Amino acid sequence: MRTITRATDLPGSDAQVVEVVGVYAIVELGRYRMVSQRPDGSTAMSNRLGAVTLDDGTWIGLGVRDDDEHALAGRRVRVRGTLMEAWPPRQPPHVAQPDPTPALLDITLVEPL
Repeated sequence: MRTITRATDLPGSDAQVVEVVGVYAIVELGRYRMVSQRPDGSTAMSNRLGAVTLDDGTWIGLGVRDDDEHALAGRRVRVRGTLMEAWPPRQPPHVAQPDPTPALLDITLVEPL
């Protein structure tokens, strides 16, 4: 399994299970909320998203995460999941496109280091 610590580690890892190592961060969406589907089929909604800041400052989005996980903010963590390096455009060119930020899907591990 590949370990990602900086942006130069990303190419060649798209759609693969990887471990991302960096500092846990919280992204505040203000009045906007994001809905995410959990592996068990239930949904979660929040205006606070998890992210990992890599050693070179690159962000890897984690999506909506549980509040107890947000307690890791500012700490170095290891997160395992499937890397989505770039989101494919789903709209015509004149419409806003999905965020190009890399993200982890199907997260199976989040642990402090």
